[in-house]
Amino acid sequence: MNKRRRGALSVIVPWTKRFGILMLVTTFSAWIAGWVLMGGGSQLGGLAHNKTVALTSAMGFKVKNVLVEGRKYADGETIKGLIGAAYGAPLFAFNPETTKQNIEKVEWIKTAEVGRRLPDTIYIKLQEHTPLALWQKDQALHLVNEEGGIIATPRLGRFKNLMIVMGEGAPQNAPALLADLQAEPEIAKEVASAKWMDGRRWDLELKEGIVVKLPQGDTGLALSRLAKEQQQSGILAKDITIIDLREPERITVRTRPGAMQEYKAQQASLKAGDNI
Repeated sequence: MNKRRRGALSVIVPWTKRFGILMLVTTFSAWIAGWVLMGGGSQLGGLAHNKTVALTSAMGFKVKNVLVEGRKYADGETIKGLIGAAYGAPLFAFNPETTKQNIEKVEWIKTAEVGRRLPDTIYIKLQEHTPLALWQKDQALHLVNEEGGIIATPRLGRFKNLMIVMGEGAPQNAPALLADLQAEPEIAKEVASAKWMDGRRWDLELKEGIVVKLPQGDTGLALSRLAKEQQQSGILAKDITIIDLREPERITVRTRPGAMQEYKAQQASLKAGDNI
């Protein structure tokens, strides 16, 4: 009988040493949750939380690492301040949900995943907005994100290669335009800026000074027609000031003074005119 008992203890004692801390924390947490749910009230609930934090801190659950992934543009010091957890602070005193809500108020941040990783790490995964274009308004530039919103940032120099959009309503309509241009990279690389006209359509200004008038609706189809014409005839290299794509069945162009006859002779398939 004694041998059987000693044999059982030889198994139980090491197991208890190994998992005792985890069992203690689990049991204590369950007791606290039950106490609060059975009517401990906010005051007793707060007291229970404080005791839990103190107990787990004494057991070694303290902040030693803060891991942030996905930050590229958001200010690091701002994120650090919102986390607010000092080295050695009790890990369970850190509130992931409150921190998540605060971080997602930062203009650069689209979503944030915040949590604790036992025994000593705070983990934060950020998804930032994507800078899409620069909106020119009243001689000032504003950064537009992928949803058509504005990101207030003083450091615009790093975004100097983004396309400039102009006009009231341009930011909200820029994502659709950029998506259509992305489908036609040979045209997209030539575009310097775009102006939202009369609240309904775009004019593109190319790097060589050509203005491309896009239709209201079917922007993607119009750009596809232009890309095909560029491939066939190199239209963007011609001495042209305006390319009008507003009519679905034809491309109308305006040439520079004195160049119309030459262009018409070379491109009989296009209808050139001055009435644009």
